[in-house]
Amino acid sequence: MIAGMMTPSQSEGFTYPAHIKGELKDYLIDITLDKGEDWVITNETLGTEGIYKKSMDVLKSREKAVLQLMERHDWDFLMAVFTATDRIMHFLWEYFASNQSKFVEEVETFFQYLDKVIGEIVERLSEDDNLLIVSDHGFDKAPQKVINVNSWLHQMEWLQPISNRFISNAPSRLFQKQAFRSTIKKLMPRKMRNYLRREISGSLKIAVNWSKTKAYYIPMYNYVCGIGINRLSVRENGIVAEEEYETLRDEIINRSLEIVDSDTGQEIVEKALRREDIYSGKFIGKIPDVIIFLKPEYMGSPLLDSKLISPAQRLKTGDHKEEGIFIFSGPNAQRGCLHGDQSITDIPPTICCLMGLPVNKAYDGKVIEKAIRSEFIEDYPSQHEDISEKLAAYKKERKIINIDEYTETVKERLEALGYL
Repeated sequence: MIAGMMTPSQSEGFTYPAHIKGELKDYLIDITLDKGEDWVITNETLGTEGIYKKSMDVLKSREKAVLQLMERHDWDFLMAVFTATDRIMHFLWEYFASNQSKFVEEVETFFQYLDKVIGEIVERLSEDDNLLIVSDHGFDKAPQKVINVNSWLHQMEWLQPISNRFISNAPSRLFQKQAFRSTIKKLMPRKMRNYLRREISGSLKIAVNWSKTKAYYIPMYNYVCGIGINRLSVRENGIVAEEEYETLRDEIINRSLEIVDSDTGQEIVEKALRREDIYSGKFIGKIPDVIIFLKPEYMGSPLLDSKLISPAQRLKTGDHKEEGIFIFSGPNAQRGCLHGDQSITDIPPTICCLMGLPVNKAYDGKVIEKAIRSEFIEDYPSQHEDISEKLAAYKKERKIINIDEYTETVKERLEALGYL
């Protein structure tokens, strides 16, 4: 096992078994900024050519590692993750989509090279091996507009700021301007810059009057907005009684579907759901009470602003969409049987079934049986097993790694990729 995204480059323990690291000479875990650079990865900080080159370097490094490990080790399950595709699409999407730039050819070259790598892997498979090609998401144009969700909640009188003075988006926008970043980089040490960013982004925490607030925004993903209910029985400063809870959720859902972009006259919400419409299990209480899915051209923001909807300050030109890909080939694959209703959560159970392993009963996904030849399913029916006791025993026996020394580095990598 080789750790991937977010693993600090100086980490000594990113492989299992540990000796595998010795086989990974010049291995690149992910795109990084050059030494001395420590800001967000964007087309400005790396340059378009820089992003392309670094993405290709990571791809070639992964190719070398995968093929070497395939040849040197006796394996029964191999999984390779090519993260550079994500970086290319985030930062070079506009060139790929517009077909009007010299970088179109470079993006095409990148994917042609990836296709070659997949071909090299396939050549090394035996006739008994099954091959699954899966993406955890797709891509599309990044959101062009921001809805300040707490501003909407304030308009609806569900959120009350401490004062009537709005908290403008302007301070956070400054950090997305290259000239500003370059200037304060010269004047401030890195820790001070990171502190300043966190203070600005966290300013909402001290701006809300919780004694008069019923609902508040919880970020989930760009176009997925969580709404938390300030429940009396759950939060220290909660004010919403249990008898009001469901009525308030219904009202938030119904009124969110009416939000309109004044510039276009179009509704901006795709759908709004209760958390139990999507999630289940003992940790459901950690999920926002209401989940609002915006249309792809919009993203949520936690800030209070005088404007409900404003232009997005884009660090990336492409962003994730729900629909990904699933390709299954091999002796146990059933041709022409998939119709787009599979979920990423179905992949692990399907792999377990193909390997003759039981599926954890607590797992949400299901075996994609229609993708597997009926003869195989008859001979090796999918099994489900409660592995909670085995998991507890494993956790008790496993070596606990102290990650405190890497915490700041991981945070910096998350910031560099735009996740914090």
